[in-house]
Amino acid sequence: MKSICFNISAGCAFLFVLTAMPVYAKAKKSKYKAPAATHCRLIEAYTQRTLSGIPGAEPTNNTRIVVIWKGSAYPETFFWKGPEGGYFNCNSEKAHALSASLKKKYPKGIDYETEPAAGDNIRKGDTLMLTPVIGGKFPIPAQIPANATNRLYYQTGNNGKWYYISVTKIGTKPDIAMP
Repeated sequence: MKSICFNISAGCAFLFVLTAMPVYAKAKKSKYKAPAATHCRLIEAYTQRTLSGIPGAEPTNNTRIVVIWKGSAYPETFFWKGPEGGYFNCNSEKAHALSASLKKKYPKGIDYETEPAAGDNIRKGDTLMLTPVIGGKFPIPAQIPANATNRLYYQTGNNGKWYYISVTKIGTKPDIAMP
């Protein structure tokens, strides 16, 4: 009788461990969400070379990321973690697509007219052009994984959480020749 009670209690304990195991074995939820549908939507990302009008001057390569801001809270800051390595602060500008008649007035390769934008003057529905600033040292916040690439990280004005958008395709646009 004693061995039957022992076997039943051991069996119950074993069954309890098996059923409780999935509760403790759940993977940790990631702190990083890709809320593209909530805060912003990627329109395009591209690299473009600007040829200086000064003879002998080196051309500059710029990566530009165009997004539509969809969040009710303004974006606090943007950082780019691209394929070239490094972690770069981004300049943000409001962008307006050029109409066909206006494109004739600008050098070939320019598709947007921009104006300065920062912080609380960015509203829901604004199109933003983000340009990573090459140079300078910007420490990577501890919450952002060091091995991630092709991601645009940002914070909103109402909380300290970091969000990101994955940029899977970076196109190339024609060179801009400055006068």
